[in-house]
Amino acid sequence: MERMQEQDLKQRLYEDLQDTCYLVVLDDVWKEEAWDCLAGAFPDVNASSRLLLTSRNLEVAQHADALSHPCELKTLGQEDSWQLFLKKALGHGANAGCPPDLEEVGREITRRCDGLPLAITVIGGLLLGKKKLKSEWEKVLNNFSAYLSRSQSGVSAILELSYADLPANQKFCFLYLGLFPEDSVISVRKLIHMWVAEGIMQKRDAKNLEETAAYDDVERLCSRNMVQVAEMTVDERIKSCRVHDVLRELAIRKAEDEIFFQIHDTRDDEISAKSRY
Repeated sequence: MERMQEQDLKQRLYEDLQDTCYLVVLDDVWKEEAWDCLAGAFPDVNASSRLLLTSRNLEVAQHADALSHPCELKTLGQEDSWQLFLKKALGHGANAGCPPDLEEVGREITRRCDGLPLAITVIGGLLLGKKKLKSEWEKVLNNFSAYLSRSQSGVSAILELSYADLPANQKFCFLYLGLFPEDSVISVRKLIHMWVAEGIMQKRDAKNLEETAAYDDVERLCSRNMVQVAEMTVDERIKSCRVHDVLRELAIRKAEDEIFFQIHDTRDDEISAKSRY
């Protein structure tokens, strides 16, 4: 029945586009199979129509159109990477400079990020919460090297390191965000209520209520660039947030390791009785 519905939708889309000049954007297509499911839905009858596909996997683009030449986006250059790093790690504006004793190790950390903005912002957010001491930055660099030996890429190592550096209570707050669908804009008020209702938050002291502690953790995760601010209130409080899909994948993977939750679709046949969700 589901397969028939999929075919009906493809046919409907094909018919709607048949006599139309269209631009269709398929963002972040991960697998060749995903393209194969959609390939017959776009009529090739108008020379002005275009289909734009984005993917992190070059093989997906080549599979979709073997005759085209995929446009590979460039990473940040050395100087742009450095300026972004300083902004995130020191909280300064553009061209604010770096303390001389931190520059050598800071540039080495930046180099390890390979010009990838997500890697730079996350490692910068980690360092923002550290003391501005050479020994602290060297410790992060050494830990980064250790995680890099276990990961497939520098980005994975940085994300793993940033997660490991979170306090225990913030780890569970971060993992909980993996329960929301990809690209969701999450109401902070709703999120806080869910954290409190689920027992994720606990009163820290007599003056720090659960809701206040929860909002503080949202702010800390945002300052660490583990969570992105989507919208602010008029009084400069975070109203809504979102999680980058790569970080959401990390949350899901770590949640399974921690037996916190599992995400299943209709093809899964085993569900752990130990997972909380």
